[in-house]
Amino acid sequence: MLVIGHRGARNEAPENTLVGFRHAIAHGVRHFELDLRLSQDHQLMVIHDSTVNRTTNGQGKVANQTYDQLRMLDARYALNGWNQPARIPSLNTLIDACPEIEHLQLELKADNRAEAYAVAEAAHQWLMHRVLRSDVVITSGVWHCLDYLQNSKRPYRLGVVVEHHPQPIRIAQALNCQLLVLYYKRCNPSLVAAAKAKQLEVSTWTVNEAKDIQQMCDCQVDSIITDWPTRYLHLDTSTQQQAG
Repeated sequence: MLVIGHRGARNEAPENTLVGFRHAIAHGVRHFELDLRLSQDHQLMVIHDSTVNRTTNGQGKVANQTYDQLRMLDARYALNGWNQPARIPSLNTLIDACPEIEHLQLELKADNRAEAYAVAEAAHQWLMHRVLRSDVVITSGVWHCLDYLQNSKRPYRLGVVVEHHPQPIRIAQALNCQLLVLYYKRCNPSLVAAAKAKQLEVSTWTVNEAKDIQQMCDCQVDSIITDWPTRYLHLDTSTQQQAG
């Protein structure tokens, strides 16, 4: 089972920031989930919300600001007590600064169909022209993103993020996905087994408590996405295999 850092290490360092990823990497984490939105000048930026209001000292929509404007913001403010500046990176900046990363779930974010198609095309082009050492999956809970990508010729996998839909396996198959990213409260052994019977890998989010992580282990999920990746790194079987 992989232990995947949620937005870097969301409860340990400022989310979706370069210092957050470097913090997790320094403690041995190599697998990450992060969010991507397009800036006004069509740069893939690592940020979850549609606005910068919650996480930074700025205001306004991500889509209305350029890369240069976004990268100057201080993004430490969603985590109390962090006393150093934290910057929003572009995807390029993050990958260049963190060659240690071995696995990425790139979750595409959009507020409407036009944004969904634009961010999906940008991510596709980025992956088609970038040589990466890490395993990459494009995921999204915005199904227009996946619908746009599902018939493309691509060297990467797709994953659908599902919280409430009553038939998650059917949705994953309809969108030609190889990964099912389930809200952890939806997971149970029979659903995970049914997904794997359809050749779907199963990841689950956001799993932060030890008792919930044990339940996910019992369900035999392939990976957990957690805000505390360094706390639970000892459960990462890939790290154990490398150490052995």
